[in-house]
Amino acid sequence: MLVSYSWLQSYFKKKLPSPEKLADMLTFLAFEVEGIEEKKNDTIFNVKILPDRAHYALSHRGIARDLKAALGEEIVLSRRRVPESKKLAPLSVLIEDKKDCRRYIGRRVDGVVVGESPAWLTERLESIGQRSINNVVDAANFVMFDIGQPLHVFDGDKVESMKSKIDEKKIFIRRAMRGENIVSLDDRNIELNPEMLVIADAGGPLGIAGIKGGRRAVVGPETKNLILEAAHFNPAPLRRASERLGIRTDASKRFENEPSPELAAIAILEFSSLIAELCPGANFGDIVDEYPSPQIERIIVIQPEDISEKLGIALSAKEIADILQRLGIKVSSGKDKEFVLHIPPERLDLIIPEDIAEEVGRLIGYEKIPVALPSKPSSEFCIKKQFYWEWKIREFLANEGFSEVMTSSFSEKGVMAIEKPLAEDKAYLRTDLTHSTEEALCFNLTNLPLLGAPQVKIFEVGKIFPKQVEQTSLCIGIAQPKGYKGEKVNEQIRVVRDKIISMLGAPVSTACTVNDIGGIILFNGKPIGEINRIDGILELNLDPLIAALPDAKTWDISIPPAAIQTYKPLSLFPFIVRDIAFFSPPGVKLEDIQNCIKKNASLLARRVSLFDRFEKNGKTSLAFRIVFQADDRTLTDEEANAIMKKVSAALEKKFSAEIR
Repeated sequence: MLVSYSWLQSYFKKKLPSPEKLADMLTFLAFEVEGIEEKKNDTIFNVKILPDRAHYALSHRGIARDLKAALGEEIVLSRRRVPESKKLAPLSVLIEDKKDCRRYIGRRVDGVVVGESPAWLTERLESIGQRSINNVVDAANFVMFDIGQPLHVFDGDKVESMKSKIDEKKIFIRRAMRGENIVSLDDRNIELNPEMLVIADAGGPLGIAGIKGGRRAVVGPETKNLILEAAHFNPAPLRRASERLGIRTDASKRFENEPSPELAAIAILEFSSLIAELCPGANFGDIVDEYPSPQIERIIVIQPEDISEKLGIALSAKEIADILQRLGIKVSSGKDKEFVLHIPPERLDLIIPEDIAEEVGRLIGYEKIPVALPSKPSSEFCIKKQFYWEWKIREFLANEGFSEVMTSSFSEKGVMAIEKPLAEDKAYLRTDLTHSTEEALCFNLTNLPLLGAPQVKIFEVGKIFPKQVEQTSLCIGIAQPKGYKGEKVNEQIRVVRDKIISMLGAPVSTACTVNDIGGIILFNGKPIGEINRIDGILELNLDPLIAALPDAKTWDISIPPAAIQTYKPLSLFPFIVRDIAFFSPPGVKLEDIQNCIKKNASLLARRVSLFDRFEKNGKTSLAFRIVFQADDRTLTDEEANAIMKKVSAALEKKFSAEIR
């Protein structure tokens, strides 16, 4: 966010520190300054506002309040005239779903004169990269960048009235209807859908809520009457609509970070006062405020000594109270010397006592907190039983040739829904590991030639959430390509299962299912897993098993040392497999042959591996498999064939190989 030094200075009587010192102060306060630019008679900071503080800090006033706390100075707020309300034509507001719009404030204003903004207003906006439009729109933008609450304004005469009440203007906050369109302020014809929230009148959408206004009720030079808007929208559907439409605005950015709904009331008064100053002949109607569920004051109770303990520095109760009061937090005394904190409505980031400790820490300066190493643990320390046995299982399976996978804890279906899912197919907590293991087996089996393994053997130890409970599950999976020579997957699973049970020493038994196509694993007569519900997959509930096992007495598990590994994602393009078989003269080293193939196969050869070897008539027959793949395109057969010809020629020339 661009922040004006002069704008910040307008909040203080005393001269602020120099821009360079102020930039350092902001950085230490939690607002990293990524750049400083001199602009006319001002200095502009490019400030990085992280999401945890964006509730209040995407505004000059929010940052000024933090500077006030750091400097110990008082903030000077503007004293514009608050216009009196007069009897104007009625305005009504209807919110279709209180979850979509938590507050909507509207106000009619008559008799405005739309024209150029005064120099001070134009300079304020242009200093932070905003273009001046007209005095009314500029006033709305100024208030947004000043206090962080987006505003909108409609030409009141272009808002259609209800047929039953010609004089009454009615604003609807609703979801768009299927097939509705809107022409935006930048003349884009936008197709809407029922997932998008709109501001509408009797004639249809006036704007996309919190994102973009519509052209139909735009304020222009001919505008005489206004309808002002200050609202608070649910950030989740607003963000989804913004992403879908590819429209990101200063308003949508602030709504997505959920400012306090209390700011809307402050903003409508600031906006009205500024219009009254810019248009002295304007008349203001009553404020219509639809606020179904007002924000409840948040109260946090702390013990001052707990704050000192968390920070690792001795602070008196008076010092802590002083810091909190400088932040605008009202402090009152509770029982047993505790502090009862009344959190300002805009500080939605302050929820738990640890948040208060962080505020105190950043105000006194983290550099003042002494550095101390944690105490050295005694030679005899407790080994968590759950961790110990889970690790033993991991060790065992790794030694058996299995690779551990970690799949998503979210799924498309389940019992426990996610309040704000990342995607439609991740709306629930998973109820098992079997389905994600099956997907992982299929994916790895498809890429088996790239992996250079004869079969896929994977396992996962993770949390699942069946029937409103949480449990730890173990899932083992094996998959084989067609033509695999060896034991079937279900037989291998049975062997691994028996070995794990033997290793754990747990009283586990098995029983066939009613239809005899699989089995149930029993522990103390209760089912903890299934056999062969899906071929090659076994899933066990580890919690009752581990609960019955003895506590760990000694640290007899081995944690491998950290190693530097380079991981590269698989290409999104398909691979091509080619085999080459030939007779090699005696005495030729296998390593030399493989290096020759790699050298002539180019960088497109992702894997070169020997898969067959036998002796015949004094000659050695070798068969190599080469896997080709590109990162930027789909390879053609012609490309692969040309490379294979080059490889064959190199083998014939260097080793006198007889290509079969």
